[in-house]
Amino acid sequence: MLKVYAKKFITFCRKIFADCIKFIKGIQFKKKISEINFSLKYMIYGILLFFILYYPVGALIMQDIDTDANADISVSSPMQSTVVNAMAYVVEKETNANVWTPNLPFLFPAYILDNMPAFQIGEMEAVSATSKALANTMAEKLGDNGKALSDAAEYFSYAPDVWLFAFLSNKIFAPSSSTQYGKGKRALVAFNQQLRESVFVFPKVKEDLFNLLKSIEHDLSDSAEEVRAHIRENSSSFFDNKADDVFYKAKGKLYAYYLIVKALSRDYKNIMTEVDIYQKVTLLLNLLEEGAEISPLIVRNAQTDDSFAPNHLAYADMYIYSAIDILKDIVQKGE
Repeated sequence: MLKVYAKKFITFCRKIFADCIKFIKGIQFKKKISEINFSLKYMIYGILLFFILYYPVGALIMQDIDTDANADISVSSPMQSTVVNAMAYVVEKETNANVWTPNLPFLFPAYILDNMPAFQIGEMEAVSATSKALANTMAEKLGDNGKALSDAAEYFSYAPDVWLFAFLSNKIFAPSSSTQYGKGKRALVAFNQQLRESVFVFPKVKEDLFNLLKSIEHDLSDSAEEVRAHIRENSSSFFDNKADDVFYKAKGKLYAYYLIVKALSRDYKNIMTEVDIYQKVTLLLNLLEEGAEISPLIVRNAQTDDSFAPNHLAYADMYIYSAIDILKDIVQKGE
């Protein structure tokens, strides 16, 4: 009896095994593998196409080097400071209307940009230098009422390339650059709002004007030295991939100072007329505007005696030094 049951069990197992073999044969592995390979191939093509388009197309969409000379920096009340409003405008433009790009990681298509980040850094350096000079100038005159200016100056001195992580500090996370600059802008807006509400009065005296102009002269001198050093050290190179960074940083600074000087000419118009510098300030504005508008398709840093290739850094240097010369003449009037 046991043998009979064993025989039946073996027969049953053989049938199951035969059915399995038949099922496996019917799967048509070659066809399935071919289908998998086909799908995998197009998946890889799709991923490659995404990244090929994501970075250049995304970067092209995000890039916006805005040098609008007719930007509205006017104030709503004569009690307010136009120069404070001009700085707030620059920060708002680059951290809200546009994307602040110097701190973006590789996840973002703007990561491959270098001209726009350099331009934005140049603008922010100008805003930072001016806000510090203004805060120092107003510290004694306004006391605690000038705290918003001091706060703004501190926020604007923040590093431009912090996104989320602070690798060089003892903290894992850190506020982003754009967050800090946004706080600085709000401090400037709050300061002007207090002026509008007549909480205190913004003093407009000759000494303050010349201190601010001297600050611009010093900061532009630093930029001029940076540009000239790059020309000296790299103009002999056949391919200088950092020339555009230096050029656009200088361009950003020229543009920001165009707006700042334009604002100063409104805040201190009577004083400028009184000490007979208004014409020179107008000439300075023309130079700053022209320098900010230089926009070559490709930035070249050829040797200065090259007969065929241009040196766009030398063009920028010419505008910077011309502006410095005018500023020196103006500052001498106040001494």
